[in-house]
Amino acid sequence: MSRGERDELLIPPFFYFINLSNVSGNCKTTHGTTVMTDLITIYRADTKGNATLPEKYTTDGLLTKQKDGGDPFFLKKYGWLKSIKSHIHFDSLVEKHLYDTTAFLSFTDNLEIAKDKYLPTRNNYRVEPTTFEFAEAFLFSFTFDKKVLRQIGDGLFLLDFNCNYEKFKRPQSIVDIFIKCNICADNVSYKHKLLLINAATYLNKLVTTEPELKTAFEFSTEDSEWLIIPLDPMKDGIGFQSRIPVADFWTVEHYKHLKN
Repeated sequence: MSRGERDELLIPPFFYFINLSNVSGNCKTTHGTTVMTDLITIYRADTKGNATLPEKYTTDGLLTKQKDGGDPFFLKKYGWLKSIKSHIHFDSLVEKHLYDTTAFLSFTDNLEIAKDKYLPTRNNYRVEPTTFEFAEAFLFSFTFDKKVLRQIGDGLFLLDFNCNYEKFKRPQSIVDIFIKCNICADNVSYKHKLLLINAATYLNKLVTTEPELKTAFEFSTEDSEWLIIPLDPMKDGIGFQSRIPVADFWTVEHYKHLKN
């Protein structure tokens, strides 16, 4: 079997989604008592002006860099594992191109990493809370009830959800009045789809047979990294949309950068 054929076998079956197993709750100990945690929260820090344009979240949701010329057939052309590896760690021009036009967005399940490592963005700077109008940095939090996540493999989860562009509308904004979902505005019964990847968990079982994933596995473990890819099909049927629509599981905090 060729490397390409092995890689194809590791691609989740996007043409159908089977609940292979229920997602069990994690356990944690609080004051000597073990309790079940039914929620999972992941965080993404981003800066105004980045290629992902986080400042447009009220109107556009969260955008991926695929909007800047990404290949809608990137999974088939470059392979599933190469696409994941390139997003986490690239070491060639092809992988750099994949990173620059990636369909993935990175999150972490460690709030301290998001706030302390990725929110300030520059040395000798700190962040302070502010309002949307003055925001230079954004902290997005996605909180899911584990019961709504369908596990389709080790570290792989599928989410079906409704969008809600009313959530962040500003009453004083003329632009916001006309906001609507470009995907489901004409089909209210439509359910959006996301694929969530716990990168360290997913790569852990692969790194022994795919040594080129070693650095990506180490980086994803260090950052407690999750990858999210939108699975809403393009209207022409070619590839997937480059946005995560606004939804009720979102929250957003706004920050400004201040020099120490």
